[in-house]
Amino acid sequence: MSHQSMRPASDAGLLWHHPYTVFNKSFDDVLIIGSGSGTDTAVALYHNVSSIDAVEIDPVIIELGKKYHPTNPYGEPSVNVINTDARSYLMQSDKKYDLIIYGLTDSLTLLSSYGNLRLESYLYTVDAFREVKSHLREDGFFHRNAYPDRWFTDKLALMFYEAFDQNPYVLSFNDSNTILTLVGAPVDGLAKPAYVISTDVSAATDDWPFFYLRKPSIPKIYVDALLTIILVTIAFFVVAGPKSLYRINPHFFFLGAAFMLLETKSIVNFSLLYGSTWVVDSLVFFSILLMVLLAVYFVERHETGSMRMWFALLFILLSANYLIPLSVFLSHDLLSRYVYASLFFFSPIFVANVIFSSSFKDAKESNIDYASNILGSMVGGLTEYLSLLFGYSNLIIIAALFYFLAFYKIRR
Repeated sequence: MSHQSMRPASDAGLLWHHPYTVFNKSFDDVLIIGSGSGTDTAVALYHNVSSIDAVEIDPVIIELGKKYHPTNPYGEPSVNVINTDARSYLMQSDKKYDLIIYGLTDSLTLLSSYGNLRLESYLYTVDAFREVKSHLREDGFFHRNAYPDRWFTDKLALMFYEAFDQNPYVLSFNDSNTILTLVGAPVDGLAKPAYVISTDVSAATDDWPFFYLRKPSIPKIYVDALLTIILVTIAFFVVAGPKSLYRINPHFFFLGAAFMLLETKSIVNFSLLYGSTWVVDSLVFFSILLMVLLAVYFVERHETGSMRMWFALLFILLSANYLIPLSVFLSHDLLSRYVYASLFFFSPIFVANVIFSSSFKDAKESNIDYASNILGSMVGGLTEYLSLLFGYSNLIIIAALFYFLAFYKIRR
């Protein structure tokens, strides 16, 4: 099949053809991350790439590309279409490439309602770029289209520098589109100077995976929304009367706040280990609900004894979750990784639910205690936004603080 129709008709088309033309070099093995409906793949075929791995997370977009793309790039025998999360693919594959391209991966879609992550958040971290580096041959290239805003380009360049320990080369077209290409080896005839790294931005990491924030901060629109929620909540208490505040059970309130943070951290951890897919979300919520069910069953069938013992166990498990890196799970196969990671990350959830179920079993005002727990969950959800400032690891510290307050405020 001919792919001559992919020849650029204007400077805008050079954005797609840039990595194949500017370096006057041919590529045998190319990885396209975020291949979409196939345009990046069609361009690679036009430039006679012999082997292409096209990774796309959305199966519907893949099917649309197979049916409607005018050059049908996914139908070529040299193209291997991989329907999975790209970060997950990078962690599980050991294949090396001459060129790795980030396509248009800006999904504008939140991973879930529990957190501020987008589907592509873990693609744009220094840790992810190091994964990319490990898949490049010695003379390989890493290519990504950037943005008109200068600080986006600055941020990408900083992350490239931290991952590859060298400055990227940057080319602009019509002052509206910027291309970042990290060169893995010297290139003859490349006169363009390397990009000057800015210190006015912060690099996104796996712990702080917020590529779309210039620096750690809580955007004003978030602050306004959070303040509105707080003011509305206060207004309800004013209407209900000042005595309603005194009826809140602080023990259940802090249990609710802490548990919301544990849920958020669990989703974040599994997104990194398995990728940002809806299947992963389903497995996470299945594991959480299973731990809740097992905790209720345990409390129903057994005497739980002293809460002091259960809180001590909970703090030990939270400390382990904070101190032990996720990388220890990556050496296992997928099934073993899921089992071990579930036991590790969801064991605090099991213990926390044993504490909650045991406390609720003896509740004298179950309606007030349950309402206090729900109100605490709202506060935990608001507290989660602190991850925009301090990263996700520190949510464990905040959750531990809430659990300490819950232990301190147990009503005997």
